[in-house]
Amino acid sequence: MSSENPSGADNQQGRPKGLLTPDYVVGFVDGEGCFSVSIRPHPTVTYGTGCVIGTVFAVSQHHDNLEVLKEVKRHFGIGKIRSKGPLSPVMVYNVTKERRLEVSNHPVF
Repeated sequence: MSSENPSGADNQQGRPKGLLTPDYVVGFVDGEGCFSVSIRPHPTVTYGTGCVIGTVFAVSQHHDNLEVLKEVKRHFGIGKIRSKGPLSPVMVYNVTKERRLEVSNHPVF
């Protein structure tokens, strides 16, 4: 079937021109991001369970859409953008320091 609707990632994302609005960021993160918590053993932790808890806020996109990740990073004012792996075309914006999540201009937790 043919369609008159244009295809492609630029059109699919419905990106606003200029600065991202909070509503856009919420919707974008809902579809492309996640919050996660990991609990893992750590050799230098000798109290309690001997584990550390790590928190991550992450949003990923194909490297062709890197600009939107830069805008999300600019929106929050914290975090880093990295490749998901040496051969991966996926870029990931993430914030891993819990204190950074709490003190940003736009808290994500």
